[in-house]
Order: sequence, then structure tokens, then C-alpha cells
Amino acid sequence: MTDPAESPHGVPVSPERIDDCLRSATFWVNELPRYADRQQQLADNWAILAGVLASLTSLAIFPILGDNSTTLAKGIVSAVALLAAICALVPRVKNYAELAGQARELSSRYGSVTGGLVDLANAQAIDQEQARAIVTEFQSIKEKKDTLRGLPDRATVEIRRIDMDSKVAEAKTRAAQAAKAEAEADKAADLARNTPGSQ
Repeated sequence: MTDPAESPHGVPVSPERIDDCLRSATFWVNELPRYADRQQQLADNWAILAGVLASLTSLAIFPILGDNSTTLAKGIVSAVALLAAICALVPRVKNYAELAGQARELSSRYGSVTGGLVDLANAQAIDQEQARAIVTEFQSIKEKKDTLRGLPDRATVEIRRIDMDSKVAEAKTRAAQAAKAEAEADKAADLARNTPGSQ
């Protein structure tokens, strides 16, 4: 029997690696759309701001062109025009819209690989050829994802989610206790009304 490490196909994919890939893919398939929305919002906000400033400049330029304009007024209009140009430049330099598009594409790719990882994680026996293909695809997606700028820190997001989940669970527990207390109070009131001699 050959040693798996000496297999011509490489080292077998372990269940632990499949679970790690699945956790990562599940996280990013949920987080990348949020990241994409934030990046698109930034691109939109900068574009709107640039448009507003350019409109203000174009409206203000005609009164300023006259001989009666002060140097201060001309300076203000020039400064607003410069600010409009800068605001139009920021989303192009930062590539917010492009990052949003890449994140959406990667999110859908993570979604497709997640299904394969779930199947592998729940399989009785791991088909090594299929596992290698899926893990290789996962690695390819991960490498492209890692090139995106401004991604949220996974550990921080997961800690925040755990905190939020615990607060939701705590609120549900308090609501259940309040409902139970209300039901007990109603039961006691009904009992008091229906007990002879209590009236």
C-alpha cells in the first residue's frame, strides 16, 4: 500500500481543511455583498458630491465673470471647482466601483464553491479528486479576494456577530420571561375571580 503523502496526486485533503475552507467561504459569501455595497456607496457619494460641486461652480461662474466680482468671490468659485475635480478623482483613484464589482463576482463564486464544500463536509468518504478540485477553486477565489483593498477583518466581524447574537438571545430570554410572568399574572387573576368568596 502506498503512503498517501507519496501519492502522485499529492497530500489528501483532510476533513479539517474542508471545514476551514467551508467556514471561510460561508463568511465571505455573506460579507462580500456588504463590502460591495459599501464600496458602491462610496463611489456613488463621491460622484454625487462632485456633480453637485460642479453644478454649483457652473451656476456661480457667470456672475463671477463680470468686472464687478471681487478676488475673494473668484477665489471661492475656483476653490469649489478644484474641489469638484478632486471629488471626481477620488473614486477613480480608489477604484470603489471596480472593487464593488469584483466583490460581487467573488461572492457568487464563493457561493458556488460553498455548495461543494458542504457536500464534502457531509460525505461519508471524501472523494479526493473532487476535494482537490474544490479546494483548488476555493484557493483561487481566496487569492483574488485577498487583493481587494479595505476588506473587513474577519475576526472582528465574527466577534461583533457573536456579541450581537448573544444580545439577541438575551433579549429573547427576557421577552420569554416577561411573557411567562404575564401569563402567570393572568392565571392568578382568573383564579382570584373564579374563587368563591373572593368577591
